Amino acid sequence: GFLSTRLVARQSSVNPAWEGQPIWLSLSKLGFQAMHSKGLYEDQQHIALKNRWLQHIMLKSTGDEEVAGVRLEPVDGIEGIRCLDPESLFGMAAEGSQIFAPVINLLEGCGYVAGRDFDAATYDWRFAPGLLQSRDQFFEQMLGKVEKLNHRGTGVVLLGHSMGNKTIRYFLEYAKVHRGQAWLDQHVLSWVSAGGPLLGSPQAVRSTVQGMSEVQPLFSLSEAIVFARCLSSSPWLFPIGPPYREPYHFVRRQGLLEVKCVSAAVSGCGLESTRNRVMLTVIVSWGGKRSTESLTTKSSQSFDGATAVFDEKVNTLLFGGGPEELPADATISVVLREKGIHDDADQHHYLRRLGKGLLAGFAVAKDAMKGQKTWGVARATTAEMPLSKLLEKAPRDEQGYLSVSLPFTVHGRDSSSVTLKVRWQNAAALRMAMLGDASLVAPGTSSRAPVRHCRVPDTQYEACDINQLLQMECPEVLRIWQRHFHADPLTTTSGVDDCPPIKRMVAVHGVDIKTEVAYALRLNTLRLKTGEVYNRFVLDDEALLTSSTPGTCMAGGIIYEEPCASRHSGDGVVPLASMEHCRSWADRVDVKFEHLHGVLHGPMLADPTFHDVLRAVLAEEGAKEVKVAPKTRVWQAAKDESKTVWWDCPPDVSEKLTAAYLAGAPSVQVSIRSAAYDVDLRRMVQRNLRTGTERAVRVLEA
Repeated sequence: GFLSTRLVARQSSVNPAWEGQPIWLSLSKLGFQAMHSKGLYEDQQHIALKNRWLQHIMLKSTGDEEVAGVRLEPVDGIEGIRCLDPESLFGMAAEGSQIFAPVINLLEGCGYVAGRDFDAATYDWRFAPGLLQSRDQFFEQMLGKVEKLNHRGTGVVLLGHSMGNKTIRYFLEYAKVHRGQAWLDQHVLSWVSAGGPLLGSPQAVRSTVQGMSEVQPLFSLSEAIVFARCLSSSPWLFPIGPPYREPYHFVRRQGLLEVKCVSAAVSGCGLESTRNRVMLTVIVSWGGKRSTESLTTKSSQSFDGATAVFDEKVNTLLFGGGPEELPADATISVVLREKGIHDDADQHHYLRRLGKGLLAGFAVAKDAMKGQKTWGVARATTAEMPLSKLLEKAPRDEQGYLSVSLPFTVHGRDSSSVTLKVRWQNAAALRMAMLGDASLVAPGTSSRAPVRHCRVPDTQYEACDINQLLQMECPEVLRIWQRHFHADPLTTTSGVDDCPPIKRMVAVHGVDIKTEVAYALRLNTLRLKTGEVYNRFVLDDEALLTSSTPGTCMAGGIIYEEPCASRHSGDGVVPLASMEHCRSWADRVDVKFEHLHGVLHGPMLADPTFHDVLRAVLAEEGAKEVKVAPKTRVWQAAKDESKTVWWDCPPDVSEKLTAAYLAGAPSVQVSIRSAAYDVDLRRMVQRNLRTGTERAVRVLEA
């Protein structure tokens, strides 16, 4: 699947010492060798990254080739997917980075021999499928592996997890074109789709646009964004098909206020030393029940004691929390701040200076309680000035910025001032600049959004299709999607009439986990920094669903499907409709379904019930005489909410729970030591019917 094959460096001019060594994943190379100063790029051309490790796994912005001087290749065979990092920390990282290790152990325990009875078709998950073939001849090599494994003439079982199923789907079409249907009938017995995103996953779009959440613990946000957007494989997982014909992104209709901090005349404002840092906090209140936002500049470029000059390139502030038109009661104010404990008039009283530092710390904590991320001590502030009146003035510069001067107030009187450049663009102007159209309503789709603002009822949200979102946020990804998928005859982007050329299939996946299906977005509020990459839109945590619907919930700007009495939900990553798209193939393919209740997308490969399904598939298909283990389970209940101590259930209770679990029952009642419990097999929680106390339960393989 995605990110799930080990990659080694065959060539590296970036760091020749890494040639022949693992790059993905290698925790040792994620240490001090990948650390760097602030900023993303090493050079002005934005080619060389400061993070040398990331430089190895990045692709060029076109997504079709690696950066100059670097060549990575997947580790061939079983060892390429057993675990991602078998070497770091003296081998201790191996267990924590397991991918297919549990499945490999299962097959070997059943008597299978790697390379003879089963093998892994490892691939470079960074590339689109057409590039895998043109660059590495991957699908041609996979044909050879399948033919080699079919030495008994019974056909092989293709097992894929997550994006691996997209790879299998492409392989089947490639084999049909280049070998014919007779070859497939002879060599492919069945396809086991484990957590297969057959119609993609909305989470893939969020990861690409917002920055890949899977790698954010390893990278900065800018690095995660650049990495996600350079991979030509990312659009492979974008949602397609009938469930996603209607937009699943809903963008709050907003204007944007841009403020550039130019200079501040600070005489009489009480600043104590030219050696301290001078900063400005700009506060924008949108009026009414709307929010108030604040951003703080970088330290002034120069300060001579009377005037602080700011570099506009690193002190452009974007305020995206406002409505679509500028409210009459919206205001702007500025706070002058001094950071540091130097005092030119009192240089030798160190204890006094230390006390000033402590007081400054309390001031920062006070601002933090107000939701303001600031540094330094407030020395002066301006009055709240109505934005609408400020923006009535003229003239403006070529970019539409208006220069304004706001007086500071110290001890109740005006003292010096701050000079800003301000520009306001309403929602229609922004849409026109981004898309060439003042509206987001896509042709043939509904304009109604199922979300509303939590405080301001007249706030509008517009349905935004994926092409529009990519055009506004990352047009380079849209070009990759169009070039490597829409233009590839072996891929399908319609999700209609796409039955694969096989006879048997088993779809096995987790169900009843809260899974992302749609999003509410708003404009970002941030300070632009040189050499960094940002999101134009972020999740809107002030959005709520317009109505309460069973099986749907919302939190933090994300709309989820969740289990309810009438339907299941997905596996935490892929929605159920995507994993079960193969139901539409049932008239031409013998499709079977296996649900793993409460099993997450990633850990499913280690799940005991999944192992039972795999054993049964192999035994039923006759691929090899398989020892099918009995479905014996040990059920445990947590002693308390900490889940650190677990108690075994009696054998008869475990047997009853196992039977209900494998039958797909949503719940079952059991008795333990005269106490009656209702066990929710979807939430994996037991409830004492007398006291109402709930405790977590889990199941282990005996």
